[in-house]
Amino acid sequence: MKISQDIRRDAQAQNDAGGSLAEAEAGMSEMSAKFRAGGSVVEVKL
Repeated sequence: MKISQDIRRDAQAQNDAGGSLAEAEAGMSEMSAKFRAGGSVVEVKL
């Protein structure tokens, strides 16, 4: 279906947008450290 093809194409374009695995892991490590420093609490406001 055309919609499915469009979604796959757009997802592939996002994945190919650049950046390396090392950069992604460094970013995730940084955000993990911020989360731990903030008390490791997830707040869901309704």
